[in-house]
Amino acid sequence: MKVLGYNLMQAMRFAVEEINSASSLLPGVRLGYEMVDVCYVSNNIQPVLYFLSQDDYFLPIQEDYTHYKPRVVAVIGPDNTDATTAVAYFLSLFRLPQETLPTPQPNQTVTQSERESLETIVGKLRQSTARVVVLFSPELALYNFFQEVLRQNLTDTVWIASESWAIDPVLHSLTELKRTGTFLGITTANVHIPGFSEFRVRSSQARGPAPNRTTPGATCNQECDTCLNATKSFNNILRLSGERVVYSVYSAVYAVAHALHSLLGCNQTSCRKEVVYPWRLLQEVWKVNFSLLGHQIVFNQQGDMSMQLDVIQWQWDLSQNPFKSIASYDPSQWKLKDVGDISWHTPNNTTPVSRCSKSCRPGQKKKPVGLHPCCFECIDCLPGSFLNQTADEFECQPCPKYEWSRRNDTSCFKRKLVFLEWNKAPTIIVALLAALGFLSTLAISGVFWRHFQTPMVRSAGGPMCFLMLTPLLMSYMVSPVYVGLPTVSTCFCRQAFFTLCFTVCISCITVRSFQIVCVFKMASRLPRAYSYWVRYHGPYVFVASITVLKLVIVGGSLLTTSTTLTHRNDPNDPKVLILSCNPNYHRVLLTNTSLDLLLSVLGFGFAYVGKELPTNYNEAKFITLCMTFYFISSVSLCTFMSVYDGVLVTIMDFLVTVLNLLGISLGYFGPKCYMILFYPERNTQAYFNSVIQGYTMGKD
Repeated sequence: MKVLGYNLMQAMRFAVEEINSASSLLPGVRLGYEMVDVCYVSNNIQPVLYFLSQDDYFLPIQEDYTHYKPRVVAVIGPDNTDATTAVAYFLSLFRLPQETLPTPQPNQTVTQSERESLETIVGKLRQSTARVVVLFSPELALYNFFQEVLRQNLTDTVWIASESWAIDPVLHSLTELKRTGTFLGITTANVHIPGFSEFRVRSSQARGPAPNRTTPGATCNQECDTCLNATKSFNNILRLSGERVVYSVYSAVYAVAHALHSLLGCNQTSCRKEVVYPWRLLQEVWKVNFSLLGHQIVFNQQGDMSMQLDVIQWQWDLSQNPFKSIASYDPSQWKLKDVGDISWHTPNNTTPVSRCSKSCRPGQKKKPVGLHPCCFECIDCLPGSFLNQTADEFECQPCPKYEWSRRNDTSCFKRKLVFLEWNKAPTIIVALLAALGFLSTLAISGVFWRHFQTPMVRSAGGPMCFLMLTPLLMSYMVSPVYVGLPTVSTCFCRQAFFTLCFTVCISCITVRSFQIVCVFKMASRLPRAYSYWVRYHGPYVFVASITVLKLVIVGGSLLTTSTTLTHRNDPNDPKVLILSCNPNYHRVLLTNTSLDLLLSVLGFGFAYVGKELPTNYNEAKFITLCMTFYFISSVSLCTFMSVYDGVLVTIMDFLVTVLNLLGISLGYFGPKCYMILFYPERNTQAYFNSVIQGYTMGKD
């Protein structure tokens, strides 16, 4: 038998009879009621339709129910949330008031699949390190659950009961549950209803027939001696529990009565006789404000009452209150008060510890596992982030700009801003190489200027030699832009000026190699083309065209990329923040050097074709050396930049730039200066003619 359900029914009977017997509330009006058993959720629909129908059991479908008169004007219940939700969809059409009471699912025979599910649930509880279990469930569904708990001998657990079973006497009668742990619950405050305990066990013979009672149709009445005898065995425990749950029904009936009193305009002697429409009664229910047994009954804007709740603990000594209050909760203040002692069912009454997961170490965030916030995994905060536990334990916060952190740090630290400085040994070495290159190139320019009319200088390119030497000298002079704090202008020089100077030099070397091949191998085969090449200054046109093309490439890359500086993390040292040119520097460098790499390949090809030319004109080994070195160094730099992003990138870029300049200065011009200065006898027109004559005779 569902004892609490029977108790609720008796509470409603008691409240109705009490109101009908009073003279101050609804004078001249008698309240009637009908009750139905809704122990199954699926059984809610039929009673609702019955309540909404009229005397002919017919429920018409209407667009507007404003003037519709159903069988009842108010509904108390159902007594669990799921059932109330289903019923509300029907009653909302008719605007019937209804007070939601939490209660259970029905007790059914356990099937094999349900048995397996119970075994799995209890098995997981045994394996878990958590020892506090919160159960939101109707009491009828818990009987089999706790039988399985007892079978698997799950002990030392703190059970937190929802209101639906917190003071259930049937479950409490299973005295074996005391060895499973401590039972705590949430329930309504203890309100004593005078006369109710006696009314509940009073038999029907003890009172006379109600006046003006009409005989209902074929419905079951509540005067059941069998039910009465069954509840007598629980009367003591229900009395000791303080009649907690019945006050909800009791106060709900009074709320409807006060709303009717206001709607019918009742005074101390009479009420108006008029049709009561449920929707009008609902409006009055929302307005009620009265005191009942020391509690104020009033609804807020959401339709809720500010009822105080009690935290209770189950006790197993039936001579005392089986549901002892250990604290109270005030919803208006959102806090517990009057907290008393709890008797823990543990050795030496020690407070049990329930921990689903161990505490995380500093610098570790919590990753929730499942639906329980106390169950989580500990994950390290990655470098560049930290954990501020006062703000959020579940997310690592990123470090501010110019700051960094190590793995598992709880705060960030200032990073050292690093760039290429003059006082570093690598910088000094490369700067000395640049100075050596500048002085040697300046000396080469002087030698070539002094011997400008000699065959050796003319065979090297004549005026075109100074077209190569001038950008080389300028590049050496501005090489310090690689050192010091990067700026937009210094980054522009790195990305545009140096690569443009290289393009001019390499295009001159390429066209010089091509021109020597034309003189000795193609002039006789294509005389007309060769005459155009000489007449229209083909070498200078070629160099000018390549320079214009390079200007277009450099200008386009600068317009399509950002000119702002970038701060990169040093992969080897998180304390270091590398300040360098814009984040697209690598791509810009690769784009700008692509034309130079192509020219170096062409120069190498022409030099290889002219490897059999006369000795004084044969520059294959020098050009091959220059072009091969430039190609290898540029490709190596791009590869290095693609796999490494540390502070060595800038110094490597600076070093490769200086070495490429030295490769052209010393690799191409150095041998010719050596011949001019140390073998002047070979720098005569007669010697060059004899060499050409010997080459021609050898070919014949």
